[in-house]
Amino acid sequence: MTRIAVVVVILALVAGCAKVGTLDRPAPLFGEKAKAEYRAKKQAEAAAKATKPSNEPEPLPEPLPAEPPPVTNPPVSGGSEKVNGQTVSPPSAPVLEPPPAEPQ
Repeated sequence: MTRIAVVVVILALVAGCAKVGTLDRPAPLFGEKAKAEYRAKKQAEAAAKATKPSNEPEPLPEPLPAEPPPVTNPPVSGGSEKVNGQTVSPPSAPVLEPPPAEPQ
């Protein structure tokens, strides 16, 4: 029983040891072309990061709408109702007509 408790405590302590943010991809192991592309990409990222002022905040995401559209229940008796200011009628059953008589 104490082993289980010790394992649970260790797992709880280790659970918070993950890196926060985006993960860095390691450099490719094979191919000179791939290695050169990786180095060029890293240098470009470093140059872009160096030119950006560190005290400039990131832009905020677009705000959510202030109020969600109202949700209405369908009519019980089959009548029309107002949805977002428009009158909406429930779909009607199709009218079945007899097939045309074949000429004899």
